[in-house]
Amino acid sequence: MRGLTREHLVDIVAKFEPCPENLQHMVLGIDGFTNYMRSPAGDIFNPEHNQVNQDMTQPLTNYFIATSHNTYLTGDQLLSQSRVEMYAYVLQAGCRCVEVDCWDGPDGEPIIHHGYTLTSKILFKDVVETINKYAFTKSPYPVILSIENHCTVPQQKKMAEYLKEVLQDKLDLTNVSGHECKKLPSPELLKGKILVKGKKLPANLGPDAEEGDVSDEDTGNEEEDDSDDSDNDLQDGNGAESTNQPKKKRRFGRSIIRSFKRKRKKKIRMKNKTMSDGESDHNSSRERAQIVYHPKKRKTMRLSRALSDLVKYTKSVRVHEIETQGFLSSWQVSSLNETVVNQILQLKPAELVRFNQRQLLRVYPSNFRVDSSNFNPQPYWNTGCHMAAFNPMMEDPLPGHKKTQLMLKIISGQQLPKPKDSMFGDRGEIIDPFVEVEIIGLPVDCSKQQTRVVDDNGFNPMWEETLVFSIQMPHIALVRFQVWDHDPIGRDFIGQRTVAFTSMMPDFSGVHLEKDG
Repeated sequence: MRGLTREHLVDIVAKFEPCPENLQHMVLGIDGFTNYMRSPAGDIFNPEHNQVNQDMTQPLTNYFIATSHNTYLTGDQLLSQSRVEMYAYVLQAGCRCVEVDCWDGPDGEPIIHHGYTLTSKILFKDVVETINKYAFTKSPYPVILSIENHCTVPQQKKMAEYLKEVLQDKLDLTNVSGHECKKLPSPELLKGKILVKGKKLPANLGPDAEEGDVSDEDTGNEEEDDSDDSDNDLQDGNGAESTNQPKKKRRFGRSIIRSFKRKRKKKIRMKNKTMSDGESDHNSSRERAQIVYHPKKRKTMRLSRALSDLVKYTKSVRVHEIETQGFLSSWQVSSLNETVVNQILQLKPAELVRFNQRQLLRVYPSNFRVDSSNFNPQPYWNTGCHMAAFNPMMEDPLPGHKKTQLMLKIISGQQLPKPKDSMFGDRGEIIDPFVEVEIIGLPVDCSKQQTRVVDDNGFNPMWEETLVFSIQMPHIALVRFQVWDHDPIGRDFIGQRTVAFTSMMPDFSGVHLEKDG
């Protein structure tokens, strides 16, 4: 081992060497070395990385932010329960951006739930109190409160009142100065602060105006991304809303029908586009390169001055064109559906990287994920998307960039468990283990290699094999170790461990397996 002090090495020998003679000579025997490798001290993960070890003094746009989507939901997106406790859960797990979908509630009290569904409702005030209690129990760095605002002005004023009363100095940003050229402040400067992400009144509105209209260009709500056909669905032939069934059930049914209407229309448009042969090659290419960031339908809403004034560095704005947006100010956040971002990744990946250098971008799950499943965030992280929102339940891409070589020598295993669902597990069969190592990161970096199979030895299998990987972007790469039991009809999972490349210790290390795959 390199870079260790003599005092540290003496401490290792004293802790793990059982032989008195070896202790006298300050050396590790085979038993002492085995004890060390199987202890937390010999783990592959760098213990210094259990604490924040990155430079936290750069603008907020230089960081990935742990983000949750529809934070309040305990299950699926249509019928599940909303719980205040979900905010405590995600914040204690390290989440730094939580979402609140706010609607008018009874008795003038704003509520939170997933609109136009049968999910249950919770009070906005209770959620704010929970956020205040748990925001900084796990991390001192800022929390972003992402507000999806569907409330009328009187209840917006109530929201602002609760935010100021409960969060108090956590909202006070007077001592936080942004960088020149309207760049965002750093996580270090924002320690202990809560940033309200929401809409903001236009700058040209008079300072005495208590409320004003927010145009479609100023909005960033997910609900509005799905309203293409809302006029036809919300009105009958006379333009009046039908009263044949309860309003809630009508909206719920329409929301489902609209989703599948949009999907069907999209397929029809794609089919017609494929069959069309009257356009020139130039026009066809240009048409394919167009990205629809949001529906073209314009909407306005009334916004309270009290709520607007709580938004400073995280103003919600729509994406109109990634090539030009964000040059004048970084004090804004945009949200895009995963489907749109996948389109951008195909057509304008370099422009997306540059866009993410200028302002914050949040990617949220497709509305077709009604089961609250989650996307693979790695492609979005690869292009610098800051906030990949989770439901709480090639040519060289970098010309001239020097590659990093990872050389792993897989030596042996110790006391490997039998597979959890092994067919003969209860009858005491001996496993035939092998190790698979996977690199997860840029597409060009993603690869897998495995060792040979060691027959009939789960106690101390010996592989003594070297696996070599070439990695373009080690700073975003993950290294996954998986151990499998080989059998003639397939393989059974034994355990895995995933470690960030930059958190791996050099030289001899132990990999402590986890049972979850």
